[in-house]
Amino acid sequence: MQRRNTKQRKIVLDSIQKHMGHFTADEIYLRIHTEDPHISRATVYRNLQFLADEQQIRRVKMPNSSDMYERNLDDHDHMVCRICGAVMDVGPIHSRVDQKVEKISGFSDIQHTFLFSGICPACQKKLKKQKKQ
Repeated sequence: MQRRNTKQRKIVLDSIQKHMGHFTADEIYLRIHTEDPHISRATVYRNLQFLADEQQIRRVKMPNSSDMYERNLDDHDHMVCRICGAVMDVGPIHSRVDQKVEKISGFSDIQHTFLFSGICPACQKKLKKQKKQ
């Protein structure tokens, strides 16, 4: 069953496509709400879910935090700062891992997500300053 494109879905997709980077659903909602105060939080969340399911955007599941959304659909993984929560793209680290796992396991339609964590350069600088004081 094909779903029709709605005005609200286009607004959500346009908002993500205008900006590079990673955004929570709340950040997207707040950005859209300033332009269209009539759009509800539920509408934004529902359309993000639909767009991610249709692979028009990517949802990045974050442990112990809100999921992030991005427009970059290329094969890549993510790095998150353990201090400030900044997220950046890395890789792809293992571009053929899905095919290898499929061959080994017998599963089909394999998908993976690698999420690396560390301390970003900005937080490293802040930590160095704090240690000097």
